[in-house]
Amino acid sequence: MYVTRIALILVLSLGLSLQAGAASTTKPPDRYEVEVLIFQNYLDYLEGQELWTQDTVDKKLPGIDQARDSGAQPDPNSDLSKAAEALEAGGDYLILTHRRWEQEAEPRSTAKWMRVGNPNSFESDLIGTMRFYQGRYLHIELELLFRDRSVAMVSSTAGVVALPQVYRISEHRRIRSLEVNYFDHPKFGALVQVTPIQTW
Repeated sequence: MYVTRIALILVLSLGLSLQAGAASTTKPPDRYEVEVLIFQNYLDYLEGQELWTQDTVDKKLPGIDQARDSGAQPDPNSDLSKAAEALEAGGDYLILTHRRWEQEAEPRSTAKWMRVGNPNSFESDLIGTMRFYQGRYLHIELELLFRDRSVAMVSSTAGVVALPQVYRISEHRRIRSLEVNYFDHPKFGALVQVTPIQTW
């Protein structure tokens, strides 16, 4: 249900093409612009009756120690900038981070992890790493940890205590360039768009 709601916001309001992992058969160029938008969801009814526990979340993110900081601010006229405006307009979503960078389309063995949250420590609300690479197809690996201070944590040893809850997105997906890729979770989500850069 939450996937449908966000998809409708983006598709109907912006005319964006969302996709869930289909791959391109066209040989991609060598260099791309990568843009990522991560947001919190305030719609409590999407959580259902699931009980979230601290014990089930692995806080070690792949590539976090060697990850490079993602640098530039996004173009205010980009598809994801327009998506950010649409998501925040109704007050049901909060933008956590919105970053962009350029990189070569390297093979997985040499592709670098990028930081897509607060680069300082686990004490921040959001930390994450992302890796974009080229094999036969284009691929994204996304690893995100989000701390929600409004939710009490359940501890297996001490009962319920008032500590921030931690949620995770961990996903590997084949993608197409230019399309907006949605990575979902009941508490937060991410949109990723990869755009080829013409070098001639």
